[in-house]
Amino acid sequence: MASPSVSPPRPWLAGRLQLPGDKSLGHRLILLAALKTGSLVLRGLPASHDLQASLRLVQALGVHVDAQPGRIELHSPGWRGLRAPDSPIDCANSGTTARLGLGLLAGLGLPAVLDGDPSLRARPMERVCLPLRSMGARITGGPGLPLRLEGGALHAIHYTLPVASAQLKSAILLAGLFAQGETRVTELHPSRDHTERLLDLESVSTDAPGRCLCVTRANLDTLCARLPEEIEVPGDPSSACFMVAAALGLPDSLLEIRGLLLNPGRAAALDWLRERGARMMSQIQEERLGEPVGDLIVSYTPRLKDARIGGALVPQLIDEIPALSALAMLRAEELFVEDAAELRVKESDRIAEIARVCQAFGARVEQWPAGFHLVPPPRPRAATLECGPDHRNAMMAQLIALGADGPCELRGRDVAAVSFPAFEFVLGSLLRRHPAPWQTPAP
Repeated sequence: MASPSVSPPRPWLAGRLQLPGDKSLGHRLILLAALKTGSLVLRGLPASHDLQASLRLVQALGVHVDAQPGRIELHSPGWRGLRAPDSPIDCANSGTTARLGLGLLAGLGLPAVLDGDPSLRARPMERVCLPLRSMGARITGGPGLPLRLEGGALHAIHYTLPVASAQLKSAILLAGLFAQGETRVTELHPSRDHTERLLDLESVSTDAPGRCLCVTRANLDTLCARLPEEIEVPGDPSSACFMVAAALGLPDSLLEIRGLLLNPGRAAALDWLRERGARMMSQIQEERLGEPVGDLIVSYTPRLKDARIGGALVPQLIDEIPALSALAMLRAEELFVEDAAELRVKESDRIAEIARVCQAFGARVEQWPAGFHLVPPPRPRAATLECGPDHRNAMMAQLIALGADGPCELRGRDVAAVSFPAFEFVLGSLLRRHPAPWQTPAP
């Protein structure tokens, strides 16, 4: 008689860790370092493909870059000494590099060509080009990359963002540093506020709805005087969300994450989990360049409230939806996501890719243009699948595999290096059962 099938026990996570520096801050600090005369040392940033794209951009403008593990030194001649690049700038897969780079280059008035890989070429750029052109920037090409900037002086505009987008907002603010007059940007719904924190901008009162930010050339001088010579970049909350999801999805887990960026605009996923009843405690320890930094403790929570994401919450946690989908799979809890059409134009069609990955593990997924309904199986089934091309979905697949009922073969896991090169190592170091299910030894 055949032996009954027995599923392997689930692992759990335990330990204390400090995550690589936040990429959103990293992109902005790299670009702003190009404007300051002299050296700036950034510590703690990952050697991610996206950040390397921003480093290539400033190098093309004449900034000397010395990149070592955990330490990047940038030495700039100052914004007046930057030069036009000799060849097209390769933004690879980094939408942040492309969109913020458009704003910076338009402001500097330097002729340049921005290009990227096939995935980035397919992503929309016209909504960034539109306000920059209205400021006087001469941009040809589109609607996606490659785009050519011809140089020229800019004038200020008053612009209301049609969508909640930190990249769009930041591109206009960076261009506004060099424009003649006072540029005003109004956002009707909040988005990440790292750029305005670094520029030390304050919102101004208006009769119109929303939040209005003003920037002038005076803010450029303030920025150059305000940037220190060395910055320890706080840990990335988007990367932390994957660890939090694993801890909340695997019984008996307990994690402490130190030196984490606790910006309220980046805490939406954590706040959403707390509202559902997750056991988490955070404490701010200090402030760096206007950003709160502290520690987070998270432990497995047996019961959570229903999971639904939609409305104004979506722009604040859109990058965390793959991690939250993995959490739903590990806990066998349904997840509804609405009002998230932006997921369709991320590094991949992220709704379709989340569905593909979760279905491979046995889930039922109903899609619609701006969302999906995920119905997980009682336990993820063992799966063989291709993880790429989306780095966040690759990390999602590895989390789901932790709870699978057998060994999994996950190909293309190295695409996680786009944002979190050490993901597999960090996750494996916290597991209290080895090997990880995607690391089964070869026969």
